Amino acid sequence: MSLSLNAWKGLSMVVFTLLAVVGAAASVVLKERCNQLYVSCGVFFSVGVLVAGGFVHLLTDCNEMFQELGVDFQWGSTIAGGTVVLLSCVEMSMNRYLQSSNRAARDGDATNNSGNKIEATVDETIQSNSLSVSLLPTTEDNSVMAGAYDLVVDESSPFSAALLSIALSIHSILEGMGIGSAMSVSELQSAFIAVAFHKGFTAFALGNGLIESGYWCKPKRRYFYLSIFSFVFVADLGIAIGWAIASSGSEMATAILTAITAGSFIYAALLEVLPEQTKIAEREHLWVEPLIFFFFTGYALMSLLAVWA
Repeated sequence: MSLSLNAWKGLSMVVFTLLAVVGAAASVVLKERCNQLYVSCGVFFSVGVLVAGGFVHLLTDCNEMFQELGVDFQWGSTIAGGTVVLLSCVEMSMNRYLQSSNRAARDGDATNNSGNKIEATVDETIQSNSLSVSLLPTTEDNSVMAGAYDLVVDESSPFSAALLSIALSIHSILEGMGIGSAMSVSELQSAFIAVAFHKGFTAFALGNGLIESGYWCKPKRRYFYLSIFSFVFVADLGIAIGWAIASSGSEMATAILTAITAGSFIYAALLEVLPEQTKIAEREHLWVEPLIFFFFTGYALMSLLAVWA
């Protein structure tokens, strides 16, 4: 017995949730038990899938929708490109805000630490009555300085993970809205296959980015779970929103949402996941050939789905 349109949308919520959880779990297992090369190959495969999903599937679908509505101008490509530009602007603004906030907090801590060190030095000088001894650098001071230097060097990594989490969550809610706004079973099945094929890999890429930034260590592990939960929740929320929009019978809204979803695919793949993985590959001196192979394979397989979906 074939499923109704509403049944397909409900099934999408369940399947996408399970795939996202499995993908995130796989990132943890592979990171703890496998070589970094294997992990990066999986992420590059997911990037290829996202690129094909955005360009080959969704962008083509939304342009066809606009044509069927009698719109000659390529609004699908325009809206998708605008989505990429908008998300990039949001990322740059957030990155600047986070860096400014972190710099202010670090300067405040440095001022407090300097005051504490001066007071400690004065106390030691009075007690020992030897100014020369108090001015000599100690091993403890050197270790504190080294720790502070490491903190400054690594500060961009947590920010990158936070921005990646936000970007992929926005992408997730947009693609959910695209699924929920489908007006027919055939249209939804096509989008369902495209999203289901890459959902686990996208969650894998997000989980790997969080792990790389240190969010799997016990003090920060709650943020790892919170990020994955948000990624899963907003996808279901997006389907519910699109579902409500579809109930109004607006085909124009469906076409616009599909174009926005295509732009979010392209943005997440090329401007978030790929640059971070390229940095990791350079830092770890990974073989380039396997990464290129899996990148191309993910794109090719996802593109071939357009023949049947």
